[in-house]
Amino acid sequence: MSRTTASIVFAIAALALSVGVASAENCLNGGCHADQIDYKYLHGPLAAEELGMEGCTSCHKPVGKACSADKRGDFEFAANEKELCSICHGRSTATDHLEKHDDCLDCHSPHGSDDTSSMQR
Repeated sequence: MSRTTASIVFAIAALALSVGVASAENCLNGGCHADQIDYKYLHGPLAAEELGMEGCTSCHKPVGKACSADKRGDFEFAANEKELCSICHGRSTATDHLEKHDDCLDCHSPHGSDDTSSMQR
């Protein structure tokens, strides 16, 4: 097989595998949380999950039995709820108000927003 033919075969195989990953069942298309992608602006981990990557586990750590199409799994926050946002949104990605107001969820939606890209409620 020539190098060009091998490259084409590899590219087609890679494309086929990536399509399979994107269409595999996950939190959003498995029937449990499909409504979470109805927002105009999606939070980064949720957008990653929509693309077939593991975004939900950035914040929600699986514990116990795994989920399936007919049975929900067990999850807990990956960190203390008040510290969770600062795992990704440290000083370099947050504004000065992070130090003054430590409960992000009072003002920001963790999944998305229809009003603003800063996920304000």
